[in-house]
Amino acid sequence: QAGATVLDGLNADVKIPKATSASSAGWVSSEGGNTSESEMVFSSITLSPKTAGVFTEVTGQMMAQGTGAGAIGIENIIRNDILSSTTLLVDSSATGGTGSSGQPTGLNGTTGVNSESLATANTLTFADAVNMESLCLADNAVFGNAGYLLTSTQVGLAKQTVKESGQASYVMEDGFINGHRVYISNNTGPAGTAYFSVDWSQLIVAYFGAGPSLLVDPYTGSASGTVRIRVIMYADIGVRVPQAFCKASA
Repeated sequence: QAGATVLDGLNADVKIPKATSASSAGWVSSEGGNTSESEMVFSSITLSPKTAGVFTEVTGQMMAQGTGAGAIGIENIIRNDILSSTTLLVDSSATGGTGSSGQPTGLNGTTGVNSESLATANTLTFADAVNMESLCLADNAVFGNAGYLLTSTQVGLAKQTVKESGQASYVMEDGFINGHRVYISNNTGPAGTAYFSVDWSQLIVAYFGAGPSLLVDPYTGSASGTVRIRVIMYADIGVRVPQAFCKASA
């Protein structure tokens, strides 16, 4: 929703190039003199598959309690549930992924992402918002698809927090903070962290393979008639320009 770049159907590790410093022009001291040499410096981020998944076991009795379309309906409900939970896990890892225990590294753990300290948990003041934007601009991050990413709790407080004492104007009004759209999600991390970006497209979500791999296994628990339904998804998270982002927490 915020505009992250999504790469689908990857079948190998991917390197995304990025510039770490620009070339530097200079004045020529005399007529006919030579310009000096200066080159951009490049690096890259590597995206490689991380495995997310879950399985659920369904008893034969549960499957038998519905007949015909009823039994198929139970299986579809479970399929949709485990597909949704796996997708939400990848979504939350885009911000809160730790980079350890098989997790991708999300925004919160990426080196170079700017940081703002909040005086009160989940409460973004107007000064906090301006500071978050200023930190990104001080790093010469280029404006693109800018916006805030807040939880519903943070949004509720931003709508009640005045910009300045005695004035009837609030930090968040009509879905915007300081002219930038606010995106709402309770599937971010870590808890209590708000995010701003001058360009959300610099956040990359990569999916490997043909999509979620769903398997219905009637054999593992065949002695009791139990059916195992399993989903696996391969994904990774990358941040091409960390300086385009700022996180804020108490």
